[in-house]
Amino acid sequence: MDEIEAHVSEMILTSDVPAEVAAALQDSLRYSIRMHSALASDEDLALGATKIGGQPDLPPDTLWPEWRGAPLNFLAQIRLADVAAYDPDGELPHEGMLSFFFDYTNWGKPGRDGQGSLAIVLYSRE
Repeated sequence: MDEIEAHVSEMILTSDVPAEVAAALQDSLRYSIRMHSALASDEDLALGATKIGGQPDLPPDTLWPEWRGAPLNFLAQIRLADVAAYDPDGELPHEGMLSFFFDYTNWGKPGRDGQGSLAIVLYSRE
């Protein structure tokens, strides 16, 4: 247990929440990875580089994700080797890429419940 995890655990255990809630919180603790970005064009980045926006580097046989026949917006791709050092528990594969897509035009619209996901994460091996 590292210093941050120990501090959070202590906060949970000394709080006024019921024991079963404290146990559930303790069991759900996970590391997170914070990313920082810098402005760059797709032409400046190597194929498969981690990036936010631009065009995704999808494998040739991968179809562009859609929702109800409309293409989803590309958000980001993460080259998993770039974040492997920040995943000490091995929650993620350490090779390949995650590509994130989202339909921001329909998110939160009334009557959308039960109509499928507006966000898709694709995993591709390198």
